[in-house]
Amino acid sequence: MQFAKFSVFFQQLRGVYVDAGTSLGFLVSLISAMGVIFGVVAGLMVARFGYRRILLISLLAGGALSFLQAFILPFPVMLFSRVAEGAS
Repeated sequence: MQFAKFSVFFQQLRGVYVDAGTSLGFLVSLISAMGVIFGVVAGLMVARFGYRRILLISLLAGGALSFLQAFILPFPVMLFSRVAEGAS
C-alpha cells in the first residue's frame, strides 16, 4: 500500500509539484530503497527487541507518516517523509 498511494495519482502530483521534474519519481521509489537499506537493520532490531514491539512501532510510525502525507506537504518535506516511512 505504501507504493500504491502515490502511484495511483502520480499524474495529478505533476500538477501539485510542478517544479519537481523527474525527481517526482522518487516519491514512489524511495520506499523501496529504504527497504533495501534498512532491511538488515530491521532484522537486528527484531532480534533484540522482539517482533511484536517492533511491528507495533513500525505500524504506528508508518500510519502517522501516511496521515501526514495526506496534507500534500512541500516537496522536500514529502521526500523526507517518504524516507522516514520507508525506514518504518
